[in-house]
Amino acid sequence: MDLTKRLIRNIASLFCSEVVSRFLLFVVGIYLVRYLGAEELGKYTFIIVFVGLFGFIGDLGLSTLLIREISFNLKKTREYLGNFLMIQFILSIIVFFLIIITINVIDYPPLIKKAVYIAASGIFFGTLLKPFSSVLAAYEEMHYMAGVSFLSNLANAIMIIGIIWLKQGLLALSIVFLIFYIFQFLLYALFCSIKCATPKFVIRFELWKHLSKEVLPFFLIMSFGILYNKIDIIMLSKMQGDAAVGYYGAAYKIIDLLIVLSSILGGVIFPVLSKYFAKKDMVSLKKVGYKAIKYLASLSLPIAVGTTLLSARIIIFLFGAEFGASSVALTILIWVIPLQFILGIIYNILLSVKKTILYAKIMGFGVLLNILLNLVLIPEYSYIGASISTLASELTIFLIVMFMVRKHLFLWTIIKDYLPIIFSVLIMAAFIFISKSLEVWAIILLSAAAYFISLYLTKFLKDGEIDLFRGLFFKN
Repeated sequence: MDLTKRLIRNIASLFCSEVVSRFLLFVVGIYLVRYLGAEELGKYTFIIVFVGLFGFIGDLGLSTLLIREISFNLKKTREYLGNFLMIQFILSIIVFFLIIITINVIDYPPLIKKAVYIAASGIFFGTLLKPFSSVLAAYEEMHYMAGVSFLSNLANAIMIIGIIWLKQGLLALSIVFLIFYIFQFLLYALFCSIKCATPKFVIRFELWKHLSKEVLPFFLIMSFGILYNKIDIIMLSKMQGDAAVGYYGAAYKIIDLLIVLSSILGGVIFPVLSKYFAKKDMVSLKKVGYKAIKYLASLSLPIAVGTTLLSARIIIFLFGAEFGASSVALTILIWVIPLQFILGIIYNILLSVKKTILYAKIMGFGVLLNILLNLVLIPEYSYIGASISTLASELTIFLIVMFMVRKHLFLWTIIKDYLPIIFSVLIMAAFIFISKSLEVWAIILLSAAAYFISLYLTKFLKDGEIDLFRGLFFKN
């Protein structure tokens, strides 16, 4: 199968799976938010974010390194997989006990502690599954990863519906978190063994030594990334309490849903970029990277503009009037989406060409800036301050990265390719203003249609690209 067809298959399978399953979870999540209320949602958000913060210790960046190393040499898959699993098992145990110790040191209420203990067991299995998922990614078996994602998210949604129906609370939700990761672990192990390779458990300390040298930048990237995205929740919880976390978390549920689009494309192209770099085919590497940025820009900019214009109505429509205060946070946070979409692709390019130290420095600066801004803004402006801090940090990093890669991706010399996006967004915004008397769901559907029709008429997609996308839906 040639590269174009393979990319189409992988993107289509992941996109369909993630969009359908995540949308289902999002809909269930809406009812969960309404069921829990601001205070309980704040507690639940804290539990999930708290245990997730320790994920970088259980991974150390090994999952990304494994994808790159196996992409370079598929013949060593069994050996790499066996050794990575042994390392991952040790790290999983360490992470579990670190979570237990830390939650007792910072002294949260007994109910929160019990829920964290259960969720920590879920993180154990969530860490242990990563070698299997990395091998599937390196082999570009994305449709199997899509299947795991769909089945596990479907099971998760059904269990959450059951919790709401049975009127259960935080402990039951933590048990669902644990079952979700056990189910994912079993599926990834099964598909990896069938389609790729089974692990070969022969300890090779020279490989461990090689990994210890290579993994530090990946560990820094992983840890900085998790801290950058989650530290605001922890700081908000300690400084402002559960209700503030609930309002912030409601807005962030929408952001998390949208970021899936970027992670899908990033996950698909990373092994491809790594193989191009191994072949020293920098022309193809840059071409794939630029196309990815172009398509994600065409999706993220209208999302940001449309959500800004409709934020209050969207929040009330989804979560009810109780969460009306979340609309300001959503108006600010939504602009993180176009920045993260583009940065996500550039980061994948940096990783694939072994610029991991540079990537780690950028992420480290972002974490430091985000923490400092949170310390200044959260005490005064609560969850609105956290939203401003997140956007300001993201924008600063975006400007730095764009300046650094301006010569390599030719972003400024092909601005004409982005003019159709800007024009179509203006058409969409005008349509939103004209149709403001309609229901919010109708405005979203009709304005999206207006945007894509305008994008087509302004010839945003070239003839070859139109044929490429037509291949997603039709076969000769």
